[in-house]
Amino acid sequence: LFRSSHDDWQEDHGFYNRQLGRLLLDAGDTAGAAGPIAVALATATRLLAKDPANADWRGDLAQAQLQGARLALARRQLADARKLALQGVANMQSLLAPDASKATLVRIAANLELVLGQIAAGSHDAVAANKYRQQAAARMQRPAVHSADPRDLSIWAEALLATGNRAQAASVIGQLQKMGYRPAAFVASLRTQGIDYPDNPALNKRFEALVTASANDKPSSP
Repeated sequence: LFRSSHDDWQEDHGFYNRQLGRLLLDAGDTAGAAGPIAVALATATRLLAKDPANADWRGDLAQAQLQGARLALARRQLADARKLALQGVANMQSLLAPDASKATLVRIAANLELVLGQIAAGSHDAVAANKYRQQAAARMQRPAVHSADPRDLSIWAEALLATGNRAQAASVIGQLQKMGYRPAAFVASLRTQGIDYPDNPALNKRFEALVTASANDKPSSP
């Protein structure tokens, strides 16, 4: 039974709505994403108002603001998108001040900068668009190179593409393709830019072999 008065339950409620909104938005369902994202924003705002020093709740709000900005951008509501993205950036600056290397926070900050770059481009402000995109690329370079985490590499690849560095982006995209990294939103983003991103047949065969071996190892029924 959901009890709205419990902070930890509220936190979970906000998290699941944020994730649902992101998935629907990635699928292109802006109408379906609007409700869950609004709930996530309202929940995170309410929780942080109760405890402004709570870093986890501030991070939750920044992530909800990112999704809200993405939704507004998809709807061409550029002023709303910019307001939410800048609010998210302000929250991230507060969180990154004591530790600028925390991976999750770095990813959120870079994604906010990429969204701001899209908003500026949509407003025909090429200077601001380039500034935000360069910031995102610079922010992601070190973690992407040192961690080889596909989440870092994919954001870096998108930032490199946004800044026109297609040769380096192609190298990073090749790494991701070898890893079998294929989130629908990432694949769709590449396709909109005319970039082919096929399955990795060798990886698929290895996966199929593992599944077959696992099935064969199951004990027979008595």
